[in-house]
Amino acid sequence: MDDKQAVAASQTLLQTRLAKQLRDGVFPEAGGYDSSYQGVSLMDLIEIAAVNGKAGLMPAITLGVQWEESRITSAGAILVAGNSRTGLGPEIFRAATGNAKFIKRGYPIGFAHSLR
Repeated sequence: MDDKQAVAASQTLLQTRLAKQLRDGVFPEAGGYDSSYQGVSLMDLIEIAAVNGKAGLMPAITLGVQWEESRITSAGAILVAGNSRTGLGPEIFRAATGNAKFIKRGYPIGFAHSLR
């Protein structure tokens, strides 16, 4: 695959993912929402926006972040009830845990706010 083919394929994948975003900001996973995988989708979009320019992706990122923030309690716990893929144990939105997964969870929200 040459660069033009790779760019075209990546654009198709990106547009497909963006088209699946629900009105409330959720990127569906396994037939429902998932607060963990929402963060993964947001991280991917933010990285693309950082490299290729943010203008076209900001509405999707902003809406997705707003939904993700609604799943975080004032104590920093990430609500997992109703998640379609994850949620067997609580997740904490706190980098102080030293756990890479928890640190990455703060990345999409913090970085998205800095892009605004």
